[in-house]
Amino acid sequence: MKVNIEYLPTAMAIMDSEGNLIYKNFSFKNSFEVADNIFDIILPHFHSALKRMIDSRTLLVFYERSGKKYTTVKNLYFKISFIPYEDDKFLIEFQPRNVEVIAEDTLKKKSTKFSITVDTYERIINFYLKYLNFFDPPKNIGFEETIEFYGNTLKSEGLISKFFYHRKEERQDFHREELEDFDYVLSLINGYVFYFSLNTDIPINIRHTILKSIETLLRLTSAHEVNKTSAKSNFEFWDTANALLIGMFHEINNPLTVALMQSEMLLSVYKSDETLGPKLLKIYNNLKKIISITKIFRDMVKQTNEVKKIDLLNLINNSIKFLEHKDMEKIYINIIPENWSPHYIYGNEADLIIVFTNLISNAIDSIQKANRERGIINIKISSLNDYYIVSIEDNGKGIPAEIISKIFEPFFTTKSRHGLGYGLYLVSSICKKYNIDISVESVPEKETVFSLKFKKFKGEEE
Repeated sequence: MKVNIEYLPTAMAIMDSEGNLIYKNFSFKNSFEVADNIFDIILPHFHSALKRMIDSRTLLVFYERSGKKYTTVKNLYFKISFIPYEDDKFLIEFQPRNVEVIAEDTLKKKSTKFSITVDTYERIINFYLKYLNFFDPPKNIGFEETIEFYGNTLKSEGLISKFFYHRKEERQDFHREELEDFDYVLSLINGYVFYFSLNTDIPINIRHTILKSIETLLRLTSAHEVNKTSAKSNFEFWDTANALLIGMFHEINNPLTVALMQSEMLLSVYKSDETLGPKLLKIYNNLKKIISITKIFRDMVKQTNEVKKIDLLNLINNSIKFLEHKDMEKIYINIIPENWSPHYIYGNEADLIIVFTNLISNAIDSIQKANRERGIINIKISSLNDYYIVSIEDNGKGIPAEIISKIFEPFFTTKSRHGLGYGLYLVSSICKKYNIDISVESVPEKETVFSLKFKKFKGEEE
């Protein structure tokens, strides 16, 4: 069996006896950018050992660690393997090592350091959840609107402090010294340049993971824009995109798993401590929640184009898990089916999760806007001949009669500066794609009900 290494999360390359890189997989290009020779990547003090290995064609494996760097990549340590390959070629593998999640130089108290790291991961997961709703934007929404949404979402989640973008050929409004104030610059394949700086409170030991995630999603966004006007198959684009996203979530999950193990050990020691015990328990539960969300997201991305039989109850439960990051104090979500047996429909899970997360998220926002003492969201499932009817009812602010007919239009929002008007338009577009009827009724200051009519999976018994 042949293994395609092009989109593996591990950086891999093939070099000749002169150190020239004759093949680089995507992760390698992403990690080392334009390097064409291994000696551009390896620091000079290790060149002689590397040359001896090439001359003798022997296996060489070494580890980077604090105070002992061999590569030009900052803030990340590798296990590096050079393996003799056919003729005068060598297979190279750069495997990032799991760095301890508690950064020694972040803050003085370990529990506080740990909490900051977990909080940062929560922020980036929150960003993924929001970005998921806009990853495949409608055709009539331009790249600049997409990238503006992307940058503003990164800022609102506290991951970056500032950003700026422009076309390569356009004259800069910024002076050169102002552009130099940005920490990172990315050149995108559709002719744009994106500048940004990470927030200073992000622990140094997970900055690389966050940078890679931001970079991957930016490159996918620009690739998607190119794909819209390309003769290439849309399936070809999504196959590439899925492989990249799966790799990205694999990289995120590694340090999360280490963090979970460490929090579990700390909890076993300090569980009875009145001060540390509750904090560690909260950290541990948050980590489990984040890992659960990334697993759902990763599994969902693996089958982005797949249309299959889906259980409505599981779909709604997974959608609610995606929204656990929202502040839902005093808000109760009730799922009320006719019975608890599976309710099968036919569709794409990724698309339908976007529908439910948008509608439930809007219900939460509406309740918070209305300042209810007790917020209620009832999600009811009923059967009607060959269809399932799902209604999402909330006792929130409601929708004024004069605008209810406009809510599915692009760029229409009632959330002022916090909304871009894409959510319900995207919901409407997905419903049209799968022939799902969607309707809305609202009584201002009292309630709103969204109703969805799904065709039952063919062959299901009543």
